[in-house]
Amino acid sequence: MTGRCTDERAQRANQAVPMSPFVFLLIPVIIVVVASVVMYLRGRQPQTLRSGIEGFQREMHALSPETQARRPRRFEADGSAHASPPLDQDT
Repeated sequence: MTGRCTDERAQRANQAVPMSPFVFLLIPVIIVVVASVVMYLRGRQPQTLRSGIEGFQREMHALSPETQARRPRRFEADGSAHASPPLDQDT
């Protein structure tokens, strides 16, 4: 008798359970939604006061002039540009 129960269980396990088309399409939709939520949470901008101050400082640093002052160029009558002599020489 125990052999018969085992055979019936084996037959039920071997039978394929038909998957409805709705379930078949629902699985990828769930995967896409979960992946989208994870990407959104990882890519969002911080909203703290400190992050706002740091962002403002980065923008100000990007807009600030270079640390080394550029030498003015001197233009000749023929339109060619020549660098002016260094400003710190004593002549």
